[in-house]
Amino acid sequence: MKTASMSKFDYLYLGALIVQLFVFIAGWDWLVMDIHNQVALGGGGPDAQVFVAGLLPTIVAITFAISLGIWMLISVARWGFVRYILALLVLLSALSLVAEVIEPTMNVYFFAAYAIILAMNIAALYFVFQPDAGAWIRRET
Repeated sequence: MKTASMSKFDYLYLGALIVQLFVFIAGWDWLVMDIHNQVALGGGGPDAQVFVAGLLPTIVAITFAISLGIWMLISVARWGFVRYILALLVLLSALSLVAEVIEPTMNVYFFAAYAIILAMNIAALYFVFQPDAGAWIRRET
């Protein structure tokens, strides 16, 4: 049976994935428009804009699959070293959000949503590094 910390990790991490998926779905039009604008600013023509925007579903699916895979490796397969990979990814997300504060390019609603997602991931990370979670991952309990 999972420990309390691992259960909280599951709820927070999977909850953050659900919020992230909702943000992608709810803000899809804005994301596509932003990609078109970024490609146009980079000198790309209409064909390049459509091509890059067409890659967006694939990028979203790969991102979601990687995140779900990280959860499975930690919570189901009990691979403890993946916790450190998750910590690195959360750190990179935090640095990205700090960079967004310094030079804002993101919609304020997306920024707020990503701040919530980051907070949920940090809380999940806290619980996965608790002593009882570590003992559960090492199969000591």
